[in-house]
Amino acid sequence: MNAEIDKEFAHVVFQTLNQALSSDKTLIDQAQQQLSVLQIRKEYSLVLVSILLDQTCEFSIRQMSGVLFRQFIEVHWSQNSEKFKEPEIDAEIKSKIRKILPLGLKDQTSKIRGSVAYVVATIASWDWPELWPELFDILIRGLNGSFEDVNSPQVDMNIVHGSIETLAELVPEVTDLQMPQVAPAILPQIYKIFIDPQNYSLHLRKRAIEIFTSIVEVIADMSEYDPNAGKKYLYQFIPDYIYAMLKTISIDSSDAMNIIDYSLKKEILKAFTTLFKSFSKKLSPFINDILAQIWNCLVQSSHLFVKKIVNSNTTELIDDEEKSSFENLAYQLFEFIQILKDKKKYKNTVKQAIDELCYYTILYMQIKDEQIENWASNPEQYVQDEDEESYSYSVRISAQELMESISSDFKLDTANAMNKTIEKLMEDAQKLRQNNDNNWWKIYESCLLAVSCMKPFFEELIKINKLEFNLAGFINEFVLSCLHESNYPFLVGRALLTASKFPKLLNPQTLETLIKASGTAIQENQSPIIRISAMRAIFCFASELSSENQQHLLIPHLPQITEGLVHMVTHNSTNQIGTLTLETLASVLTIDEEFVATIEVKISPLAIALFLKNTSDPLVNSIITDIIKILIKNKYTNQKLEERLMPTLISIINSSISPKSEETNYSALLTSTIDLITMVIRSSTQVPLSNYVMNAFIPIINICLKADDTAVLQSGGECLRALVSKSPDQIVDWKDDKGMSALQYIVMIIDHMLDPKTSENSCSFIGKFITTLIKKTGNILGENLDLILKAVLSKMQASNIPLVQQSLIMVFAQLIHSRMDAVLTFLSGLPGPTGKPVLEFFMNEWVSKQNLFVGPYDSKISILALAKLLEHAITTDDKRFHNIFVRGDRIINPIEGIKTRSKSKTDKELYTQVPLLVKIYKLLINETHGLLEDKKDLDGDYEDESDDDDDEEEDESENKEDIDIDQNEGPSENIYNYLNKYDIFEDAFDRDDLEDDPEALEDPLMKIDLLEFLTNFLKTLSQHPCYKLFGEHHNTIEKDVLKEIGITNF
Repeated sequence: MNAEIDKEFAHVVFQTLNQALSSDKTLIDQAQQQLSVLQIRKEYSLVLVSILLDQTCEFSIRQMSGVLFRQFIEVHWSQNSEKFKEPEIDAEIKSKIRKILPLGLKDQTSKIRGSVAYVVATIASWDWPELWPELFDILIRGLNGSFEDVNSPQVDMNIVHGSIETLAELVPEVTDLQMPQVAPAILPQIYKIFIDPQNYSLHLRKRAIEIFTSIVEVIADMSEYDPNAGKKYLYQFIPDYIYAMLKTISIDSSDAMNIIDYSLKKEILKAFTTLFKSFSKKLSPFINDILAQIWNCLVQSSHLFVKKIVNSNTTELIDDEEKSSFENLAYQLFEFIQILKDKKKYKNTVKQAIDELCYYTILYMQIKDEQIENWASNPEQYVQDEDEESYSYSVRISAQELMESISSDFKLDTANAMNKTIEKLMEDAQKLRQNNDNNWWKIYESCLLAVSCMKPFFEELIKINKLEFNLAGFINEFVLSCLHESNYPFLVGRALLTASKFPKLLNPQTLETLIKASGTAIQENQSPIIRISAMRAIFCFASELSSENQQHLLIPHLPQITEGLVHMVTHNSTNQIGTLTLETLASVLTIDEEFVATIEVKISPLAIALFLKNTSDPLVNSIITDIIKILIKNKYTNQKLEERLMPTLISIINSSISPKSEETNYSALLTSTIDLITMVIRSSTQVPLSNYVMNAFIPIINICLKADDTAVLQSGGECLRALVSKSPDQIVDWKDDKGMSALQYIVMIIDHMLDPKTSENSCSFIGKFITTLIKKTGNILGENLDLILKAVLSKMQASNIPLVQQSLIMVFAQLIHSRMDAVLTFLSGLPGPTGKPVLEFFMNEWVSKQNLFVGPYDSKISILALAKLLEHAITTDDKRFHNIFVRGDRIINPIEGIKTRSKSKTDKELYTQVPLLVKIYKLLINETHGLLEDKKDLDGDYEDESDDDDDEEEDESENKEDIDIDQNEGPSENIYNYLNKYDIFEDAFDRDDLEDDPEALEDPLMKIDLLEFLTNFLKTLSQHPCYKLFGEHHNTIEKDVLKEIGITNF
């Protein structure tokens, strides 16, 4: 025990820790309370360290002391910690801890060394090198086995282990300022450890390569602003490391398991991958040897993976660590192939190996015995793991992703390689079957899965008549033959699902048979695996046949299919199987409106019941909402569903108005109810809206006035907005029995939501509500319009939430497009918070928040409004803008250098002040810059890594066969074709949001090509006599953007 510590206090801490290890819960609780009290003493942390380092204490007490010390320093050591809480540990105590703590790195117990290594690295992340300059020298000496002498002949492996564990934790946190000292000192030391399997354990050698990889990653990051970082700190070490790694990875594991295992191979592969990402040019002299060894590793490990992991029930048992090693190696192999494929210089290398690469990738896609057992006993997990959008992850899923990635880059080569690949795999499976190996079917199943993965690429090649793979033969012969293997349900299920993805290739009789079989397979007497697969097949049949206008082929089978699905829903409405069933039912209900009318009496009550039951489950609730939407849009069921549904929903709202229920889920029910009414309004085919729908108006008004729940207010506002948008004339004409109009009620709600006392969280969508109201009824709002706009400005002054600020700003941005003169007059005539016209306050808010706007619609409408405003101000010389100055560019101190952790927290950022019109101009350039970058990404026109500037140009003919089927589309495509063409529809818009917000969808401004508009706008501006004013404020990036669009007169 440290002599400077109060022995009596230390004894109390020790006894309390001992009590905390008791099996008596009462004693444990007492000890925890006592420790909370003891923490107040400033030497508490020092006592914990002393106990942790005391080798005479029992291991359990030392271990607990280490855990408590780690938790304590994370909270109380540094104010830079994300978990920091007062009080901070005393500076003198910290100094003492830093002095004695490294001694624990040579402890006899490995777990204690590991615990100490972690806390040393944690403290160092805050204190090194400024407050702990000697630590690095201690660790470097430790790598040599002695803290005393760097050249000591006696090597203490405990010290080596403790030091290397610390560095493994610390090096990833090293900054670019520290790396120049770290890399040259550490790399030679860990190299000696890595190349010496006789004296250093496998674990130490793995850690050495992990540290090497971490150093490479940091230097790669440094290279982004210092192109010579690799040359200065890394290149001299690369050859030795590569030779050593090649030598190690080439060792056959089966011959020398005591020297190498697959976890070490994985770390070596990770090191190669990291080097290849950023410094591939430096690997060029070794690339043939590297690729040869990695290929050998892929071949060997794939067969061992199948033997030990896929077919584990037929081989000797392996422990979890060995299993993890095999799987992690597979992941790393796949990542390396991805990186290699993405390098322009090596694309052809991957292309030449496509046949074999497909073969080994499909081997990795096989179902494991462990998965079979798990899925058979838990079908829920089968649904989750095999979903195409699953959050699960496995080697099987990773192999699928690799297959899809390769197919995407080499469509023709990969597709046509499937001839040889499938043939070879089928031969392998037949040999296994002839040898009575019951694992043969797994190869068949993985072949089916691979073909399913490649469906989009097959279809592209079929359209341009470039597919050599006999896909039709594969589907009609091989796939159908698998359907007869009734002893292997996973194979049968996969075959049925694969066939459903290619209905166009099936002859009519076969297609009829498969649809009927799918309907039969979902019945109650089938196995869960078959039923699940059949449901997925029905979903695919519905989707594929509908896209080809052949959904009539499903109509004769709809009674059997819907009966089976409804039965399954009633028994599985909330679990994974139930969710899949509901999704399938929703797809089936879109096939034939007249048939749906015949089962409306079953479907509508079921949908309503499920909605009420699942309001707290967002996923299930959204699917049920989709089903109700289908019924609402169906002209045969619309009225009947409204008659059944609306009274129930209105009853829920009315019952919630009275303070009757305080259930935690009641808010979710109420919000979901209002959202469902909103969907009914927007989806209804009846205009004017029916009385059943309009009866919800007053209950919605009442709930918005009385509710204090943010979500309820947001939903209520969106519901009222939908009413105004869908049937404005009906809203204008509506009055209650007291003569109060609907517009009066709506203005009342807006006023309530903009009231300073109302939570601003409820105003996230208020801007859209107000904008819709003005667009649809602005001419009859009268003085209410001015009152609303004043309330918007008032709310804006008090708002701190970016989304709410955006929503409020957008009210005026929209008005700029439709009523610019009126809105400028309005803003100029009101005093702002400083006494000046509120125009200055508003424009400051707008231009400072523009770059923070989210959502493509608001961003586009806003930037177009700013352009219109700038044009107006210049062409009319509007003096209202002359004296408005706003924040410009950040002022960079050229001598400040790179900030340390402590500096970055305290330094204050400074900005220039620029005229408002200049700021708007800069925002337009910034938007143009973003659009240009997006265009480069879409076109694939991007710079390769700087390290590879000397790479050979890709052979022009290399990918000529991989034709984009959309290449012949003209430039005048509308917004939907454009987004679909580049596969960014989901990034730019949410499909459901577009359907639910027809105003955004139909806005003519969204049809404008923004890049073309801004380019022309800036070019025109550059010719204006006033342009010199703007040119004085350009920064380097802005000049580059202007040059890129052809403007040089600045």
